[in-house]
Amino acid sequence: MRATEKYNSQLGSGQAVRHHPLKVVFGGSNPSSPALRQAQCKLLFMWHTYILLCNQKTFYVGITNNVKKRLSNHRNKKSFFTKKFSDIKLVYSEEFKNKLDAAKREKQFKGWSRKKKIVLINKSLY
Repeated sequence: MRATEKYNSQLGSGQAVRHHPLKVVFGGSNPSSPALRQAQCKLLFMWHTYILLCNQKTFYVGITNNVKKRLSNHRNKKSFFTKKFSDIKLVYSEEFKNKLDAAKREKQFKGWSRKKKIVLINKSLY
């Protein structure tokens, strides 16, 4: 199973997620150069900007470097804002190489209207 298939299967069924697969896959467990090890680390710690739909009406926008763990935190009431919601679904996600770019996109999403977020989510489903 490829890494992207494993990632998508771990999120659960019925979740619409826009995911950009890793472009480069390094083989072997013992990289030969520091540059190669650094490249592997950067690929393993990609950042994501994501949108949750809470109780079928409220959008929550956030960033993380571990979507699966963060989604679990939201669903297990470990997030201040989302702990009041019982139904939390991941409806959109974008991947970035660094935290700064993910944070910029998060800020952009937070400035959008509900209608504009819905259009983005619906476009990602096709």
